Amino acid sequence: MLYRQGDIALIPSTNEAPKGTPGRVVLARGVSTGHEHVLVSAIADADPPRLVYVPETTTLDHPEHGEISIEPGVYAVRRQIESDNTQVED
Repeated sequence: MLYRQGDIALIPSTNEAPKGTPGRVVLARGVSTGHEHVLVSAIADADPPRLVYVPETTTLDHPEHGEISIEPGVYAVRRQIESDNTQVED
């Protein structure tokens, strides 16, 4: 299942799960507010993460978007980037 919260998407992945001990994983921090998208218990491949492993059901929390339940699995982390659609001419 694909999960979305604000500008963050968790997309199911067939990649090998990152190794480590589950803990709090910050997926993104808001530039203007400082609010964080946080997986309560997961394992990440890097900081900021590109791939996360959720070994047991956990929550994805954010102060403005609330929390959503995330099922166990490996997920690619994607962040939507805003664009002003400015064209550059040579």
